[in-house]
Amino acid sequence: VPVVTDPKKVVAALKWVVNEMEKRYRVFAKCGVRNFDGFNNRARPEKDEPEEAPEPEPELTPEQEAAEIERIEAIAEALESGDLGPEAGEHEEEPDEEDSPDRFPYIVVIVDELADLMQTAPADVEMNIARIAQKARAAGIHLIIATQTPRADVVTGIIKANIPC
Repeated sequence: VPVVTDPKKVVAALKWVVNEMEKRYRVFAKCGVRNFDGFNNRARPEKDEPEEAPEPEPELTPEQEAAEIERIEAIAEALESGDLGPEAGEHEEEPDEEDSPDRFPYIVVIVDELADLMQTAPADVEMNIARIAQKARAAGIHLIIATQTPRADVVTGIIKANIPC
């Protein structure tokens, strides 16, 4: 995902990360594993046809790069408007094991200058960061936060209590 600098989009991006974490936990429960490593290292049934080694991706032409940038911007717009995906809820159906991917990739969320975010939407940012910090590591999602102003209104007690270091 490209760097998100608009505070409104940052809140939406953090909500997406929380939803992705919840989705991963539902898939883990369906597969009977407890965490990210357990899911990626689980025994999978053999497939009928042997898998071929994936070919390396060719370098993109300038036209393809422009199309890729447009696609990423469309994702960012959908993320901002809330059209990218519904929030996780109890009414959601259980994912099928066939629909789940073979492996999940790691996700690293880097927040630079937390103070700027805490000035724009403190309640949303604090809630989402605390939620990610509480249980996202087991889902393969990691959080790096930086700030130059470690005041109590920036790094709140809830954030401090949930960040491991």
